[in-house]
Amino acid sequence: RYAVRTMRAIEAVAEQPARPGSSPVPRHPGVRAFHLRFAAPGAPGSTRARDPRHAIVYRVGADGVVEILGVVHDRMLVARAAGRFRRRADGLNGT
Repeated sequence: RYAVRTMRAIEAVAEQPARPGSSPVPRHPGVRAFHLRFAAPGAPGSTRARDPRHAIVYRVGADGVVEILGVVHDRMLVARAAGRFRRRADGLNGT
């Protein structure tokens, strides 16, 4: 159920990156977060995750493609995780 909810969140931000429920990540221009609790509110009971605790961190590339940078637990500092995700995606951390 949680994987289905996560995929629906990814599909939702791919369709509409600035969708209601998404928010800009402080100190990281162009990076947004979308909490899984806002994904697919009308999902059938068999696919409903009761209390999702994660958010998708993403950005829209210059070519208009949504890049999923990572998934973060809602108890983590989203801005800190977003910085780590961006460095990894941009290849600035040497890995």
